[in-house]
Amino acid sequence: MKRSDFDTAVRRSDLPPPSRLVLMVLASLADWPGGVIPARFTPSLSTLADATGLSRSTVAEHLNGVEQRTWVDRKRPTVAAARGQKERTQYVLAVPAGCWVTADPASSPGDGLVREADQPSSPGDGPALVRELDWASPGAGHKPTTTSQPSSQPKKRSPKASNTTADDTAFDAFWTAYPHKVGKGNARRAWKTATQKASAEVITAGAHRYAADPTRSPNYTAHPTTWLNGERWADEPETKPDNVARLDDRRSHRAWTNPTDPAAAYGGQL
Repeated sequence: MKRSDFDTAVRRSDLPPPSRLVLMVLASLADWPGGVIPARFTPSLSTLADATGLSRSTVAEHLNGVEQRTWVDRKRPTVAAARGQKERTQYVLAVPAGCWVTADPASSPGDGLVREADQPSSPGDGPALVRELDWASPGAGHKPTTTSQPSSQPKKRSPKASNTTADDTAFDAFWTAYPHKVGKGNARRAWKTATQKASAEVITAGAHRYAADPTRSPNYTAHPTTWLNGERWADEPETKPDNVARLDDRRSHRAWTNPTDPAAAYGGQL
């Protein structure tokens, strides 16, 4: 038996991964063909633990397991021979019955063929043979690597992004119309709350009315955040009382006809 046949049988077996690893390390120490590990290369538990990365107890457990399943035959010396003549355990590797591997490729069609023990053979066809696959080929279950090409179609803007842009545009229109531009960040947050109560067009139209309100004093103009939180877009336009309007007209007339008269600016009441 060749080393490649033994490795193939181990890979295709139902052994747990640690057992397979222990067998692979033992196979690397054996002479092939034959599978006998020379006495000078006989491994200790510590050697196998270092080579596999497993603990000594785990190595011992799986070594006993593969020996029970006849993957390994350990010929142990007597205590006297081990102490007096320094004899060491002899390891002989073999493939158990039922996991037979073609030893001579010329005796079967193809190379590296394994007979599955649990599959029936067809009459006249000889043993059922399974070809070892090239694990890098697409036939082994690997999809060929393809280079992704950039899509020629334009990316669609998400509805959320579109809504955000529309909200920003509507707020900018409100901000342009509002007469007192302070606290823009707070106003933007208040705007989002306000647009849940009224449309952006209604709120902006209210801002235009407030800016043109003749009764609004520049010194007492509400902050935009306060105006929005107070739903001031729904306010009715105010008009000056007749007596206030006449007093303003008289002041304007005197200030125009008597620019040097200080009392003219106050309706003659100095």
